[in-house]
Amino acid sequence: MAASSAQLHASAHLIAKECKGPNYQYLLCKKQSLNPAACLAEGAGVKTCVDDLITRLNSTCEAPFLKFQKCLKDTNNAYEKCVKQKAALHACFEGAKSPGKK
Repeated sequence: MAASSAQLHASAHLIAKECKGPNYQYLLCKKQSLNPAACLAEGAGVKTCVDDLITRLNSTCEAPFLKFQKCLKDTNNAYEKCVKQKAALHACFEGAKSPGKK
């Protein structure tokens, strides 16, 4: 699945949190090797994590995800102008992760 730039911008904070492990492994690999081919597996791990997250957001939090994307688009990615939409997306995502904690 190819994520759009709007999806990546809207999910950036969640990607940082949810894909921390794969991102760390990729950056560690890049630091240890100058050979670009050496870290293909780690890069694929990051892509898989991001793709899985975008899929989850689209299936469990579609409305707030789309609203946050639209807000960012309308404000030229000014996150500070989309605080309510971001909070709604994060609340939805956290609720979907642990349905018993609402």
